[in-house]
Amino acid sequence: MEKDISTIESKKSRLTDLLIDGKIEQKDYDEKKLSFQRKLHQITEEKAYLEENIGQQKNISKRMSQFRQTLENENATEKMCSSDGNVVGEMCAPADTDTYRDSCSFVPTETKAG
Repeated sequence: MEKDISTIESKKSRLTDLLIDGKIEQKDYDEKKLSFQRKLHQITEEKAYLEENIGQQKNISKRMSQFRQTLENENATEKMCSSDGNVVGEMCAPADTDTYRDSCSFVPTETKAG
């Protein structure tokens, strides 16, 4: 895209030189210049769109890496709490943490008699 922008800018410059040298009419110059400006605008818009998408993609990748790291840093055990905040059991991940699984086991903790 940078090459396309540079090429159009160069053509615009040559077009101006042709007008100054009297080799083209003002009307032809104006039409061609407008055409170049439209192309530049379109390319610039596309470039901005792509840059934004690249930025979003990098952000998503970074967040996914952080999330993965957080999951790996957990001891593969999460406490399950009831609505009143009491621990009622633990979710135990499989020993093989490199393999993603659709299920894991729930181990109830001893309940306190109250």
